[in-house]
Amino acid sequence: VENHQVKHKASLPLGSHRLLAEVSRATRMKTIEAQLETVKFLKDYTGQDFYAMGGAWRSMAMAHIHMSHHPLRLLDHYQIESLVFHGLSHIEGKKAAGLASLISQQSLASLEKTIGMSKKRIKDMGVAALTMEVLFGKCRPKQLIFSGTGLREGLLFDQMKPAVQRQDALISSCAKI
Repeated sequence: VENHQVKHKASLPLGSHRLLAEVSRATRMKTIEAQLETVKFLKDYTGQDFYAMGGAWRSMAMAHIHMSHHPLRLLDHYQIESLVFHGLSHIEGKKAAGLASLISQQSLASLEKTIGMSKKRIKDMGVAALTMEVLFGKCRPKQLIFSGTGLREGLLFDQMKPAVQRQDALISSCAKI
């Protein structure tokens, strides 16, 4: 997004149900890599912020909040450093890429014990983390930012009157209460 206009977008068949149908981690990675190869603009966004939307990626944020003992359990705009830049070179950050790698390689039982989420959420989160791990290897984002909302909320927002869209959601909610 640039100046409130979508500049590039891609939708890929990499949902958790499709990836969980693959029999092994290796075949899942091949599927993810093949799909990401079709997105030519990814390499142009090295060092940009990556905004993660969707339930499985939000679960990853909740897992990180839980594991890091973060004092606030708020998802929207929750950030994890991904890459640190020094001139033209870059050094992979250990937080965002490490989180994706850690989650994608854990067993369901291990994740359930560590994070305390339902098995369904953990199962989806594992393949979402694998997708993020492979994706971050291609686009090397500066940081990972989670969205507490998704496409449904965006569609509802688009249907609101402009005056309502300009309101601050937190202030408006507090005023109503």
